[in-house]
Amino acid sequence: MKSIIEWIVSIIVSIVIVVAINTFIIQSHQVSGESMSPTFKDGDRVIVQKLLYGEKHIQRGDVIVFQATKEKRYIKRVIATPGDTMRYEHDQLFVNGKKVSEPYLDANKKKKDAETNMIQNIPLTEDITVAEMANSNGSKTVPKGMMVVMGDNRQNSTDSRDPRLGLVHEDKIVGKVVFRYYPFSTFKYDFDTH
Repeated sequence: MKSIIEWIVSIIVSIVIVVAINTFIIQSHQVSGESMSPTFKDGDRVIVQKLLYGEKHIQRGDVIVFQATKEKRYIKRVIATPGDTMRYEHDQLFVNGKKVSEPYLDANKKKKDAETNMIQNIPLTEDITVAEMANSNGSKTVPKGMMVVMGDNRQNSTDSRDPRLGLVHEDKIVGKVVFRYYPFSTFKYDFDTH
């Protein structure tokens, strides 16, 4: 009888630990759609770190998962954080007045350049500023508690440029993507650019 009780207690403790880890520390997510292609493809599975989310722990270049609607979670890249000025001009990102390199866009830029004959003069990322984004209230800087997010597949992404989404409030952030574990052939750790 004593060993049965020990087994039951062990099982209950294990379940509590697994639920606590999944609720407060890490969580698995499956990518749906092509908005982050080629960084992430439809069906990729990623681990999201939940413990250190929020304005102080999310940096430009990080890939995050956030609650976009009641039913949907999106995966996007953080382009600007609270207090930043941000603008795109002629397909070039400027944050706080300085040019920012975006190597994660290289594959999509090459693809666009290869199709130039068909898609002439269409930038990968159109000219836009923080003030032009929904819920920025015309502010030139990213308001406190908000972030500018965009998909790496800029021409096929619902992100901060879309008036239905706009800037993302930190309360909506589920966590930061720390690695992709499936498909196994593409296992990669830590997707930020700093």
